[in-house]
Amino acid sequence: MLKHFDRASYTLYQALRTERARSLLREKNVTETAMELSHSNVSHFSAAFQRRFGYTPSKSQRLIL
Repeated sequence: MLKHFDRASYTLYQALRTERARSLLREKNVTETAMELSHSNVSHFSAAFQRRFGYTPSKSQRLIL
């Protein structure tokens, strides 16, 4: 049971983290956003973002503008 809870907690954490990223991308560039959210590198951040939303952080910025 604990493994399921841990997985659910991590999934929730990642969901909240990527939602925050989408908000930060309104004011910061992709690299700044990744670093602020403590991603190990920008490519990992971009991959996680794309898995969540179906488009890259750069495209998200273009959609905002």
